[in-house]
Amino acid sequence: MSNLDVCINQVIQENDIPYKWNEVINQELDSIRCDFKKSREDLTKIPFVTVDGKDAKDFDDAVYCSKEDYGFNLKVAIADVAEIVERDTEIDKEAFKRGTSIYFPQKVIPMLPEKISNHICSLIPNEKRNVLVCNIQFDDEGIIQSYNFSESIICSHKRLTYDEVDNFKDNAAVCTSLESLKLLTKKRLKKRFDRSALDIETNEPILILNENGEFSDLLKSKRLYAHQMIEESMISANICAARFMKEHYGFGVYRVHEEPDYLKVDALKKFFSMKGLPSNKPVKKLELINSFIRYANKNEDSKLFNVLILQSLKRAYYSTKEIGHFGLQLEKYSHFTSPIRRYPDLITHRLIKNILNKNKHAHNQENYESDLDVLSSLEKRAEIASRQVMQQLICFHLKKFIGDEFSSTVVGVTEFGLFSEISNYFISGLIHVSDLGNDRYILNNDSNALVGKRTGKTYRIGQNIKVKLVNVIPEERKLVLVSIINNNPHTIKKLFIPSSRDDKRIHQLISLAEKFEIKYEISNKLKKDPEAIVTNSEINSFKDLKVFIEDSSNQNLSILILDNIIDPRNLGSCIRSAAVYEIDALIINKHHCAPLNEVAHNVSAGGAELINIFHVSNLINCLKYLRKSNIDIYGLSEHAQKIYTSCDFTNSSAIIMGSEESGMRQKTSESCNELIKLNLNKKFKSFNVSVATGIILSEISRQRG
Repeated sequence: MSNLDVCINQVIQENDIPYKWNEVINQELDSIRCDFKKSREDLTKIPFVTVDGKDAKDFDDAVYCSKEDYGFNLKVAIADVAEIVERDTEIDKEAFKRGTSIYFPQKVIPMLPEKISNHICSLIPNEKRNVLVCNIQFDDEGIIQSYNFSESIICSHKRLTYDEVDNFKDNAAVCTSLESLKLLTKKRLKKRFDRSALDIETNEPILILNENGEFSDLLKSKRLYAHQMIEESMISANICAARFMKEHYGFGVYRVHEEPDYLKVDALKKFFSMKGLPSNKPVKKLELINSFIRYANKNEDSKLFNVLILQSLKRAYYSTKEIGHFGLQLEKYSHFTSPIRRYPDLITHRLIKNILNKNKHAHNQENYESDLDVLSSLEKRAEIASRQVMQQLICFHLKKFIGDEFSSTVVGVTEFGLFSEISNYFISGLIHVSDLGNDRYILNNDSNALVGKRTGKTYRIGQNIKVKLVNVIPEERKLVLVSIINNNPHTIKKLFIPSSRDDKRIHQLISLAEKFEIKYEISNKLKKDPEAIVTNSEINSFKDLKVFIEDSSNQNLSILILDNIIDPRNLGSCIRSAAVYEIDALIINKHHCAPLNEVAHNVSAGGAELINIFHVSNLINCLKYLRKSNIDIYGLSEHAQKIYTSCDFTNSSAIIMGSEESGMRQKTSESCNELIKLNLNKKFKSFNVSVATGIILSEISRQRG
């Protein structure tokens, strides 16, 4: 059995998808005949064409367009499935049970038996077929002026693929129709733009399989102008169908799309603001989302950005309620154009045909609403099943690459880790928080980021990280990833590995360390967290500090600032105290402090790896930024009047410590909110700066419980 068959069989079982035709259905199929009634309008001479993907087998729509004195005439012919599939037959009941056709690579589970979908109703070239035609008149600007529906007979003159439309020359009448449709489409697209309809580029992947049903290639789909020509034709017919049902029934089988929730739009606004999109004054949801789409389409991460926009929108569904379609910006919209593969379209056809044939069946809106709710769920099931088969086939392919490294992009952030999508494979895997390094990561819901409590290291959606594929479980459609030591491993000076651990992850890290010639030490010094893996890395900058402060805006931070500490041993001791009392951030004045060298590292006793350290070149600007961020700044000075124990450190606070001999620099002192002093015993003139640091940090810890 091929991988494809394995995947499809599993998905069928998991989702309880019906796929067999019972004997009664087979008997009904034997009795089906395609009759061409004389009452039908004969349009066989009109050069209709079908335009579909090259692998399509069920052709349910054909188009013809002409330029007229008043504007344009567009005829959209749709396979008349309702003429063949009567209500409450076994075929009809099974079609409702399936709700929609489900498409997989190389295979399909059809809503209707193939005798109907691929033959009797399919608009095959040079074959007469019964159709329901929507005949639409547009003015010169592409605005619908009038329309009518008719039961007709056509004969498709050509089966074209989207790729063939632009260069087709073989039939003059077909070419004239296509040229007219190109002009009409241009007008319709302008109208679409004018009403601010959303135009999100999705570029769904196309999975190419070999003859054995195994992964061969994964291609990005291209959206051609031919796609837009057919799409705008179908949208126009769907609009007319919605209006027709509303006029004759007072309700319709609508395709509705509600406005997105405010909270999701606001989260998108914050995300795009962090990505560089200027934050404008309050505007309507529609304007905001369109601004996100325009920005996304100009960005190299457009695929990810558009996916995030889509995820923030609500799902479209079927209803008899006149809610409108937010994405298309239409008051009334239906699905009329695909009755071979979508049951709601078949309902629409029956309602329209009832009026054309002057039938007087009773129509209960509540019953339709109940059916449409079921059909919306079945549509979602079909989408999930198609996606699961594709993901599982990709997983089978990736099994051969276990142990390899990949570029990836973070597409999801949760409290237990990151979901990162492997480049060019359209599938994501989990990087567990335990594999992100020597820290406790906390989910910041406001910025949708994982932030390291000690190191301040931040992971957010859209971030590119290097990962290693450590396991693939195709049956669960699951990838297990670990982040490589660092995006740039050469910034790591040393790796400290706890002696208490001897697992697979440790051996992987040691291999990576050896590969990049990084020193590592098996250590039991890290008493604070004996299971932690820590690194001695390059120090963060003022830019990193800003990101850290912004990501921690809803927390009460404790910050230690070292200014004028010129002895590396004192620097190391202060760092050790900061680590002991779990200070959120340590800021070092780069040009007026000792370097964080081996001496400082040794004295810190591992503390330098346990807290978030920032080097700043301009401390005064840094202090201005902290004050602007509502962080109270206290400077320790022997000239102060206020005793440190009388201060309120429960809010966000920063403590500046200077050298034992000369204290803080004058400019630094002037930038403080308040100067404080220790309550010294008369026996002591002063304390060592590291001791003083410990005393004040102890008080902060006491106040914060």
